[in-house]
Amino acid sequence: LHDAALAHCQSALRQREAAGDPVATAALARLLQRIRSDAALPPPALTGVRCAQPACLRVPPPSETLVGREALLDRSCAEVMAPHGALLTLFGPPGAGKTALAHAAAARMQGGMRDGAVIIACHALAGAAALATALGQAVAPLRPDAVVAAASVVDVLRQAEVLLVLDSVRSDEALAAWIAQLATSAPGSRIMCTADRRLRVRGERAIEVEFLGDAGAAASLLGHSLRIGL
Repeated sequence: LHDAALAHCQSALRQREAAGDPVATAALARLLQRIRSDAALPPPALTGVRCAQPACLRVPPPSETLVGREALLDRSCAEVMAPHGALLTLFGPPGAGKTALAHAAAARMQGGMRDGAVIIACHALAGAAALATALGQAVAPLRPDAVVAAASVVDVLRQAEVLLVLDSVRSDEALAAWIAQLATSAPGSRIMCTADRRLRVRGERAIEVEFLGDAGAAASLLGHSLRIGL
C-alpha cells in the first residue's frame, strides 16, 4: 500500500512541477516525505484484545489515513450491514488497498457492534482448522470463563455480535465454504473478507477494489495534504 501511495504521489508531483504549480508542488513534496517516513514504521498488530467490562474486542486505529477511498469505505460499511449482507468480500489485485479499507471499516464500525470487531491475518492460515483456531484465540475475551477451542468457536460466535475481518483469505474452496457456513451460523455477526478474487459462495456480497487512477490519486493526495496542513 505504501508503494502504491508513493508511486501515485511521485507521479502527481511530476505533473504539478511540469504544470508550474508551486503551491501544489510544495504540498505534494511534503506529503511524499511523510509517506516515506510512514513506510519505515512497523505495522500495527491487527488482533483483538480484551477490554474492560463488559468484555469486548477492539482493533487499533488505522496507522495511516485512507486517501481517495471515502466513498468505497462508506459503501463497504453499508454492504456488510445490509439485510442478507453477513458476508462481504473485498477483492482485487495485491496492493490495491483492500487491507487498509477493511481495517478502516473495522475501526469505524466496532462501536456499533455489541462485541466490537477483530481482524484475523489469514495469509499464513492453511485451511478451515487453522482459521478456526485463530478465531478461537481472537474471540476468547467474549468468554473469559472458558477456553474457546476451535471446535467451539462457532457456538461462541452464534451468541455474539461482532465484526470479523478476515484479511488475505487464501483461494481454497473448502475454506470459503467454511466461512460461508460461519456467516450463516452466526446471524448476529458480520464477516468482511479481503482476497485476490471472490470466494464464490452462497450469500456472498462482493466489492471490487481497484488501483486509484493517476488523476484520482493526484487529487486525493493533494486534498489530503491540504487537510492535514502540509
